[in-house]
Parts: sequence; C-alpha cells; structure tokens
Amino acid sequence: MYRSLIAGALLCVLTAAGCSKAPVAQDAPKPQAEEIPTVAVTPARMQTWGQSVTVHGTLLPDESAVLGCKVAGRVAEMLVDVGDLVRKGQPIARLDEAQLQLEVKHAEALLAQACAAVGLDPAKPTSSMVPENSPVVRQERALLDQARLNLERAQSLRKQGVTTQEEIDQREADYRVAVARHAAALNAVAEKLALIEVRRSEVDLAKNALVESTIYAPFDGLIEERSTAAGAYISAGDPVVSMVRTDKVRFLGAVPEKQSHQVRTGQQVLIRFKQFDEPTVVEISRLRPQIDPSSRALMFEADIANPDLILRPGTFASAEVVVDPNSQAVVVPETAVTQFAGVEKVWRVVDGEAKEVTVRTGGRRDGQIVLLSGIEPGDAIITDGSLGRPGKVRIDAAPPAPDESSSALSSVE
Repeated sequence: MYRSLIAGALLCVLTAAGCSKAPVAQDAPKPQAEEIPTVAVTPARMQTWGQSVTVHGTLLPDESAVLGCKVAGRVAEMLVDVGDLVRKGQPIARLDEAQLQLEVKHAEALLAQACAAVGLDPAKPTSSMVPENSPVVRQERALLDQARLNLERAQSLRKQGVTTQEEIDQREADYRVAVARHAAALNAVAEKLALIEVRRSEVDLAKNALVESTIYAPFDGLIEERSTAAGAYISAGDPVVSMVRTDKVRFLGAVPEKQSHQVRTGQQVLIRFKQFDEPTVVEISRLRPQIDPSSRALMFEADIANPDLILRPGTFASAEVVVDPNSQAVVVPETAVTQFAGVEKVWRVVDGEAKEVTVRTGGRRDGQIVLLSGIEPGDAIITDGSLGRPGKVRIDAAPPAPDESSSALSSVE
C-alpha cells in the first residue's frame, strides 16, 4: 500500500510538469514583392481613314404609280392582288366592253354615212378623193357647161340678128348661176371630206376607249394597294391599283445644313442595314436643289440595285457619305477604348508606367477606331483597355500589330 501511494504522487508531479511547458513560437510571414502586370500595347498610328458624314435615311421605290382607267365603266375583272409581282405590259384589270363595242360600231356607221355622201370608200383615205369626181360636183359641172354653151349660142345668134338682147342677158345670168353652183358644190365636197376626217377620229377614239378598258402595268413592279373590285363602277381617272418598282431602290438621306457644302454627286456612300453585317457601297446619284426648310438638311438620293427584291421601301438605314477618302487620322484598336459615365478613355504607357487619358473618338470600322483628341501618333496604348491599371506595367514582348493597310471612314463631328 505504501508503494502505491508513492507511485501516484510521482504520476501527479510528472503530469503537472507536462502541462506547464511553454508553446514553441512560429515564424512570422515574410512580406511579398508587388507583382507588375504584363500588358500588350499597340502604337497609335496615323493612317488613311476616309472622312465621312454620318446620316440617316429611308428607302424609296425607284418608281411608284397609281393606275387608273381613262374611260368610265364597270369593272369586269381584277387580275392582280396586293403583293403580286407583275411585268411591264401585263393586264391589271378589265372593264365591261359591251358599251364600248357599241360605241365603236356607232362611230363606224357615221363614217360610212359621211363617205357615201361624196362617193368615197370608207377604207380609202380622203387624199385619194378628187373633188371634181364627186357626183354632186360632176352634176354642177355639167349644168355649168350647158349654161356656157347656151350663152355662146345666144351670142352667135345675136350677131346674126336672130335673137334679142333680152335673151342674151338671160343666158348670161344662167351662166353666172351655174358658176356659183359649181363653186358651192366644190365647197360642199370639201366640207364633207373634213367631216369624214372627224368621223374617222371618232372611230379611232371609240377604238382607243375599247383598248383603254384594259389596264396594263407600265413597268415591272409589285402591287402595293388595290382600290376597287369586280362589279364596281369607276369614273375616268379613279384609282384602281397602286404599284411600285423595287428591283432598284433609292436611299433618301439627309445631310445637316452645316455639312451640306461637303456633299457632291458621285461621292461614295456606305449604307448599313440591320439585317446585313456588311455595308452596301453605292454613290450619290442626285442632290435636291435646296435645303429642306423643315429639317434644315440637304436631301440626297443614292440608287441601290435590288434584283432579288430583298430590300423593301420604307426600311430605315444609317449611312456614311465619304466626303474626303484620302484624309489621315490617328487609329487604335477598338478594344483599347473604355467608357464610363459617357467619358471615353485609353491607357497610355510612358516609361513603363500606365496613365489614363481622356479621348474623343470618331468613326469605327473593322475593329479600329479613330481618336480625334488626347493621343498623338506613336503613343503606346494598352490594347485591351479593360486590363489597364495606374502604375508600373510590363510590356508584352510580342504585341499584336494593327493592319496598316486597312482603310476606313471617320465620321465628321
């Protein structure tokens, strides 16, 4: 028992000594050196960048027409509907021809009557008619010849003392009457020949009205609107359909008045449509002669070929009019420019240190953007502006070089 007590006491002493042992101190972390970021830079380059004026506009059809009929009548048949593609000369609508055919027959009958009065075949022209050969003139000519012979006979008998002076006077009066009647007959024939020409024109008008009872397309195009239907009565000139020609369309743009002096016919226009990735390149075809008083802008037109009818009139588009294709501009990659709260900036690297510079930009194209102010040619710019930070930077040994041969447009501010 005495041994057990001694063993327990020793165990307690050893336990207490173990618990009072001081902890071992750990080494404090060493401060690390600040890491310098590596960035790719590109030099701001002066290159050819055509100066342009940015405008907005809309597409117009190359031609548009509201088709009506030159004669009145009831619509017998409508041959087209909205959206139909028609060709030049294709029938659009037809009127009832019954009344018009009767008018043609009536005019032809009046012509035959007028020709019969002078003995002229209706199929022959009036120029083939000799007035002296008409029956009426021949009759008066015969009476004139008879009156002349009677007068000559009476004068011969007077010389022989067989007849009286009173008889001679009577024969002279008869002769003068025959001359007058012959002249009147010639005038009557001339009047009838003129009437024949009137009747011929009436026949032509009646036939033309019959032809005009069918409406034909004046050009290749699309039916935009239909204004009537079969069975409706229309007067001369009433609209029947409206159609547009869209195999060629016109871009109608507006250049602000302050820049209108820079615009000329033949200048290149880059038109951008939302449905296409690449711009359509055309030239200015026409300039309006005056500034529009409501918008204070100069309107111009540029023709665009549209053989597949993809472009539709009324489409909105933006465009750039190239006013100086040989102008020079400072250009950097589009990724180098950052924007915050409406302020555009780039990061310029000078002596291995990045500094933020506020810039004013112009046009952009093919991943490049024009810097109008803030940067000089040759300045080293961080290619990816989102990686820019103030302070020391390490320049990438192989920065991507921009394509110096690229040509683009800068918008006029």
